[in-house]
Amino acid sequence: MFSRLDSTFNFNQIPPAMSVPGLRNALVKVLRDYAARVELQRGCQGATRGDVRDLLTFHLQSQALSVIVTSGTNCSMCGKKSILCPGTHCAELRTFGCGHVAHLTCCLEALGYKKVLSRWISHFLTDGTRFTLVSICQSLLLRPQRKEFLEDLIIGDESWILFDSNAHRAVWLPRGGDPPTQAKTDLHSKKSLLCCFWDSRGILYNELLPQEHIVTGNVYASQLQKLADAVRERRLRRASVHLLHDNARLHVAKETRDKLEELGWDTSPHPPYSPDIAPSDYTLFPPLKAFLAKKKFTKIEDVERAISDFFDSQSPQFCEKGIADLPLSWDIVETTDGDYIAE
Repeated sequence: MFSRLDSTFNFNQIPPAMSVPGLRNALVKVLRDYAARVELQRGCQGATRGDVRDLLTFHLQSQALSVIVTSGTNCSMCGKKSILCPGTHCAELRTFGCGHVAHLTCCLEALGYKKVLSRWISHFLTDGTRFTLVSICQSLLLRPQRKEFLEDLIIGDESWILFDSNAHRAVWLPRGGDPPTQAKTDLHSKKSLLCCFWDSRGILYNELLPQEHIVTGNVYASQLQKLADAVRERRLRRASVHLLHDNARLHVAKETRDKLEELGWDTSPHPPYSPDIAPSDYTLFPPLKAFLAKKKFTKIEDVERAISDFFDSQSPQFCEKGIADLPLSWDIVETTDGDYIAE
């Protein structure tokens, strides 16, 4: 909202020899007074605290904060009292006389800021995608006989499994000891694709494909037939099947559609770019990969055995909770107008 700080923005209004709480309050007052003056010059009402935050955020991001701050506080490393001036980055102030770095934390904290990392998302959602996402979640929330629907729901999903995840591990060392070395993960490390189908009562069918193989329409249709056999064997009283999988190309291939029609199964809608409401992505795969990260495999049979051990060790509530949390995820999507659900 402000293009550049001018000469009226002067941190020297802050008196020297001030305590840290006093310095924070003074910084806020100077920023607010400056913002108010600019707003009044434009014929607008005085700036609010939010406007002050906008002012500081803009100049921190654009690295246009070129001011001199006089402070009576001591350097935390050498105890010297000296004038602070801008350093190579706008969020830092270098101390004359000792060369140590002091951060603008006092000002940022006083304005209600905290430093956080950005959150990864799978895709930036357009308005159209958000509308589709909210509409699908609303329809699922309004679905009649929802309890029976969730009991008949089968989740299908895929994920790559590394033979050696090479996770970055912390170790305890004597003070001054050198940390062990660790090679970075090869982009072409051995991996296999795990295809897994499960419901509220447990794992129904899973298959680990040969190394580097992918799922095609024919392969997926074959897996659906094996899943149907498992359902008939393990879920004798199941009246119907609602299959929930994403909209990947293999899931909408002609072979897949023909097999689903043959089995008499319907599919539950799943909006695109929505891993945050895919039960396998928040219930199944994260703990499985954390379990496998502690191991290193050379043969696919060893990976299959470890995956079976993990599934067998889970309580009945493990899968039940993953299905039961689905309506909560749909409700959050509707409430937030399609925003990604924060972890």
